Amino acid sequence: MATVILGLASLPAPASAALEPVFANDVNPGPSSSFFYDPVEMDGKLIFGAGGPTGFNPWSFDGRKSRQLADAVVGYDSEGPYGFTVVNGWVYYATDTAATGGELWRTNGTTSELVKDIVPGTEGSWPNDLTEFSGSLFFTASTPAKGSELWKTDGTTTVPLGDLYPGPSGSFIDELTVFDGSLYFSGFAPATGNELFKTDGNTITLAANINPGAADSGPDDLSVLGAKLYMEARTAADGSELFSTDGVTTTIAKDFNPAGSGSPDELTVVGNRIFLEADNGTAGEEPWIFNGTSATMITDLNPGSGDSDPEDFVGVGDQAYFNARLPAIGREPFRSDGTSVNLVADIYPGEESGFPENGFAFQDSFYFRAETPAEGSELWVADDSGGRLVKDILPGTGGSRPDNFIPFQGDLYFSADDGIHGYEIWRLAPPDHAVTIAVVGTRFKVARSGKAAIRLKCPDTEANGPCAGSIDLKTKKSVRINGKRKKYRLGTADFSIEAGVTRSVKFRFRKPILKLLRTNPPARSTQATIKLEDGLGNQATVLKSLKAKVSG
Repeated sequence: MATVILGLASLPAPASAALEPVFANDVNPGPSSSFFYDPVEMDGKLIFGAGGPTGFNPWSFDGRKSRQLADAVVGYDSEGPYGFTVVNGWVYYATDTAATGGELWRTNGTTSELVKDIVPGTEGSWPNDLTEFSGSLFFTASTPAKGSELWKTDGTTTVPLGDLYPGPSGSFIDELTVFDGSLYFSGFAPATGNELFKTDGNTITLAANINPGAADSGPDDLSVLGAKLYMEARTAADGSELFSTDGVTTTIAKDFNPAGSGSPDELTVVGNRIFLEADNGTAGEEPWIFNGTSATMITDLNPGSGDSDPEDFVGVGDQAYFNARLPAIGREPFRSDGTSVNLVADIYPGEESGFPENGFAFQDSFYFRAETPAEGSELWVADDSGGRLVKDILPGTGGSRPDNFIPFQGDLYFSADDGIHGYEIWRLAPPDHAVTIAVVGTRFKVARSGKAAIRLKCPDTEANGPCAGSIDLKTKKSVRINGKRKKYRLGTADFSIEAGVTRSVKFRFRKPILKLLRTNPPARSTQATIKLEDGLGNQATVLKSLKAKVSG
């Protein structure tokens, strides 16, 4: 049996340079939350659900600005858009409106449109399980005549694929999974019970009646590994065990508990193996590894018949992170390479649980949220060397509750609440401790009216814009006026410029200054002192010599 490396203490903190959480966008400006959720990426934008002054709607975010795509729902009591799924340049989703109830919509990232009012009127068909397959969208929808069944749309034509359970009861379709050129799923038919079905996109056929007759096998956790589709299913003879199909033959892949049910669960493909939870009848629910041929219990993490109840496996490279429960430390994060198990950290010391959840793999590290008595629910990171708190985004015990992780434009975006902006968009990015700005050209024109402009560019690389600050324009050298020599302040102006944008900062010189520039050539040699700050609070002073060209 594999060795458990525990010691019930945190491993050393990750030694690599850490990414830093940075506030990215206030979708619903001010302290009110937008509750940014369910993001997907399409054509260089994030499409997601969020709440604003007019309720919950689909929004887009290009890395700089967010904008609402539709005003389909009024008020905060609606379900809001959900199920965002990319298909052929459109993001499909379901949402409810006062006119249609819950129906299928789509957006191209600019506008939104109703795909079909499947149940005319205000009742709604409530689409669910949105899945892309073969260039079309497949989903479940419920009608008074047929109950919940499988539907298909190409954006123009929306049709049901069949009625597995004739009549209004519905066939309880679930687990839509693409495998071997077909879309597999579990569903109920009177003749077979809840079994494994598939469709080629046009017709539905029975893939396997795993539990013969009308009794249910209840296929669950459908997972593709190599040339086979694996799942938990149950039969009268074997109980609940691991089954597989190659598209033709369906067989039991592993009988974890010959005397009863092994109840495999949490199937997660990591490389060429499946990490999962199973019970062999003597060790309780523990972590296992399956390589397509054989299965091995990695370790009896909670020794004896007690369960460690491993769950939420996430692959990082060839390893899996997961959380499990032990009597001495509660529910905490662990890591396994398939041969041994390491405790990442006892995040909430003692028997209390850190409740690690919402795990996500990014750049060879595992990010997740967990709870401590001092910081509440905050962002943590783990890698081969251990785990640590990334940042107490909401200082104190309240917790920022990070969630909705998605890679975008090279960074990891997520939702969190810092107590100032509400629950909004954040990102993890390399440390940024500097800000700068460029002055375009070496001359500026002064009109007869005294109007002038200096062009500034905030760099494309300024990840935490805008570049904001002020320009103080003075004569570069002391000039003589009425027998006195001194440097004269010509004018000041404020600016705020977004990253990648060039903008003219405008001045209007008073008449004495305008006269000075016209009559005293040395005064036309100026120096701009630019004091600026970015969104992180990084500050800098930039000096630039400029020549004034005066009209008239």
